Amino acid sequence: RGITPIMVKDMKGVASIRASSDIQARFLFIAPPSMKEVSSSLSHTSPPHISLLQLKHRLCKRADLDESSMAKRLELAKQEMLKSKEPGLFDKHLINSDLESCYAELVEFCLSVL
Repeated sequence: RGITPIMVKDMKGVASIRASSDIQARFLFIAPPSMKEVSSSLSHTSPPHISLLQLKHRLCKRADLDESSMAKRLELAKQEMLKSKEPGLFDKHLINSDLESCYAELVEFCLSVL
């Protein structure tokens, strides 16, 4: 009633909610900035190297993860980017290349059902 809840879910959560016939929801995937550059050549078998390199660079700058944790985080990101391309899983994909325009698209997506 005038409220649009927004939940952050991992891929298992999205699939679980998507499978539930009781929940009316729309799903949005926010990809890293370079995803736009690789999306045209990205297949389900080729890893999104550019996006992962940028993520690794950001994680290194933060310096709060050891090598093992960073490798796990990068592998999870790779799996999630590939899975996000599955037909019917997400209603919309945003590419976070510009914070203001990405935010505007997010707001438009959330309010478009009202």
